[in-house]
Amino acid sequence: MVLCWRFSCILSLIQHVEHPQVQPRWKTDMMISLFPRLAASPDILGGKPCIKGTRLSVQFVMELIADGASTEQIIEAYPHITAHDIQECVRYAAESLRHEMIADIAIDVVTHSNTPSSSLAA
Repeated sequence: MVLCWRFSCILSLIQHVEHPQVQPRWKTDMMISLFPRLAASPDILGGKPCIKGTRLSVQFVMELIADGASTEQIIEAYPHITAHDIQECVRYAAESLRHEMIADIAIDVVTHSNTPSSSLAA
């Protein structure tokens, strides 16, 4: 069976086994330090990167842009943020995806059973 396996650079592969979607705290801190208009705190939106002083996550801003909202429309809807904040969200998203790759990896699936095959039909 061939599965599409999405992975990033080696830093993204170092994750908690119980929560593979959670990035290590040091990686988030390192990324946030490069973007002074953004902040991440476990107390705000579960640690998602947000525009400082708001609860507007980078993900939310990127979804607005993906849905066709212009910078002017976003600022009109959220007047407490600036065009520079939005630009920083885009830069953060771009940097987060810099080493992202999609690769096809062939995986052989082998099943083992101690049960006779006749009992599986029941």
